[in-house]
Amino acid sequence: MVLEVAMLDGTRSRFLLAIVPGDCKINVKSAARAIGGKKSSCAALEIAQSLALRVDARRRDVGMLWFNAGALEKSIVLNADDYRRIVGDACYADIATPMMVSG
Repeated sequence: MVLEVAMLDGTRSRFLLAIVPGDCKINVKSAARAIGGKKSSCAALEIAQSLALRVDARRRDVGMLWFNAGALEKSIVLNADDYRRIVGDACYADIATPMMVSG
């Protein structure tokens, strides 16, 4: 999910690419705080530059990560340790809230 983040110091908004577990919903305040902002909302679709990346911390030790480009038939899988080596530990933050599933 791409968010537009209003910064605490009043400077220009930043954009954040947030990756969260499939069974969670994004916590937009936590995501904003992860890059020094005060609040965030969904960014306009045409935003494609200057993205900050934060991955929910729950993704650190899950084994395999699945990514898709909006269509399940265009998915790739990546080992979580390999992904962490690529993006670095600084990209991880607590930015998602587990959803309660009623059954």
